[in-house]
Amino acid sequence: MSPEPKSGFDLGRRATLQAENVSPLKAFLVRLSSPFNLFFIFITILFGAPQIYDALSPEPMRPTQESQLQEVASLLDDIYSTLVNMTFMPATAIKRGPHQINVTAIPCARDSAVLRLMEIMPFVDHAELKASAPAFEVDWFYGGEFIDYRRIDHLQSGCDPYRAKGTWHQVRDTEVQLTDWGWGGWDSDRTHVLLYDTQINAIQVYEGEHTVSLTNEDNPHRGREHYAGPDLYKHSFSQPLAALSTDDFEWDKWFDAPTFLKRILHAYQSLALTPWETSNREDGWGVNGTIIKSLLHENGWRHSFNADHFNADLIRVRHADPGRGPAEAAYQSIKTLTGGITELGFHDPGDIEYTRNSIPRLDETARQTKDEEQHWYWLYRAVSDRWTLERQEMELEEAQKTIERLCPNDECIAPGDKILWDFFHLEKVYEEAQRAMPAQEACNKAPRYDTCIARHNNETRWLHLAYENSKSEALTHCASTGCTLLPQQSLEEKMLSSVGRLHDRLIQHPDQVKRLQKWYDSIPEHLATAREDVRKDIDRHNDAAQSEAESIERLRQLFKEGDREKWQRCMDDQGCPYLGMLFT
Repeated sequence: MSPEPKSGFDLGRRATLQAENVSPLKAFLVRLSSPFNLFFIFITILFGAPQIYDALSPEPMRPTQESQLQEVASLLDDIYSTLVNMTFMPATAIKRGPHQINVTAIPCARDSAVLRLMEIMPFVDHAELKASAPAFEVDWFYGGEFIDYRRIDHLQSGCDPYRAKGTWHQVRDTEVQLTDWGWGGWDSDRTHVLLYDTQINAIQVYEGEHTVSLTNEDNPHRGREHYAGPDLYKHSFSQPLAALSTDDFEWDKWFDAPTFLKRILHAYQSLALTPWETSNREDGWGVNGTIIKSLLHENGWRHSFNADHFNADLIRVRHADPGRGPAEAAYQSIKTLTGGITELGFHDPGDIEYTRNSIPRLDETARQTKDEEQHWYWLYRAVSDRWTLERQEMELEEAQKTIERLCPNDECIAPGDKILWDFFHLEKVYEEAQRAMPAQEACNKAPRYDTCIARHNNETRWLHLAYENSKSEALTHCASTGCTLLPQQSLEEKMLSSVGRLHDRLIQHPDQVKRLQKWYDSIPEHLATAREDVRKDIDRHNDAAQSEAESIERLRQLFKEGDREKWQRCMDDQGCPYLGMLFT
């Protein structure tokens, strides 16, 4: 008789009993292979898969979110386009969507609305910006940099927009930064990061030290911070900015995104702000922000804007004479020596005050130190500063005498003659540009060749227009007054002037070396380190004197050769081998 067939339960039980004598892993696999367990796993996967998928995948967007995201992307595009229309940056810098975002490079959770905004929002290409201007900084909104989520580093930094490193702030999966943390140094290293929350359609602004709060116009007793661009943050019943209700803990720190972006756009379009004002302030653009606004107005901004004339005027203002004509160098020397208020409103004490204040501190340090080597070291530092102070005071006296001679009654330029000096400075810049390297050669190794060429062409066109306009005004002035244009230095005069400056420096070294040698001899011989410090300065003066003497001889030899092309190259290049340490 054939054996009676076993039921599934019996087979499973038999398999379980047999597994008692095998390894734990094999026993588990045997148990798992039972029909009952396999059926249970199948049912679990069948009914649980949707819930598992929902838990792992980003939350789907609401229908209204798409329109909100499109509006945010559109407003950013309008802002960037306004900066392009102002010629602040090239049109090629804007990279419009849709973009392919490398989501695998994002080290934090991102909901579907954030990823969608990354796909459709415009980016600004940093490489294009830097190719469009030699020293272009990539910050545009009070230190906040243009964002570009095609870049891995921006995807990663977006997970820690406030650089908190997980301490006091953690980004939510619904938040995405619209500006990146900048390192340009604007406003004492503070930077404005715009953080957008897709869930509440709101923007928060972190300015490097704390989160910006709106200014509640309906509550005049509320304390008010002074933020850059304060009109951007005003809130009232008639012009609301807040995105949350007042009973929310952070109601005054989240701004309605469309309202806030429209305010930024309007500020640029109305010239309440300019991108030159809100970016790169630590280096400056060579022109006061108020003057730039005036030039934009004068050249038809916004509806009949003449970009070429605006940039030509910008060049003219950048190289205009401050009104001191031949005494400008003396004025600059006095400013360096005596200080004053900087463009950013800080007090600069000046070289003389700085040196004068250092001497008592050095004397006190020398008195207090008990180490003999250190005592003589600080004594030498103090006496060196006394010598420096003597030289600075002599330079100040000479500069003041120069101004008295060139500017009687504080008038350095005759009334109406400022245009002559403006053109004199611009003509020098124009002639140097004519001798510069051709655009094709200068851009040959540039990473963005076409952008580099376009920049050169624009700069050449604008400089030529500035030159022609300035020259025309100068000639018109002379036609009515009988004056003549101020002549530029000839090559021969430049060469002789360079030799003269080198000679003036050369003859100062012997007296300084004698003074140093006398101090060196006064130091006890057993103080080798203290004596070595002074010996190094003696050697430095002797080396400088030798270098300057050799430079003078090379210039004289070059002058004798009569090769004017070599002369010109030498005068145009501060690193000219014929000049050594000479600054031209």
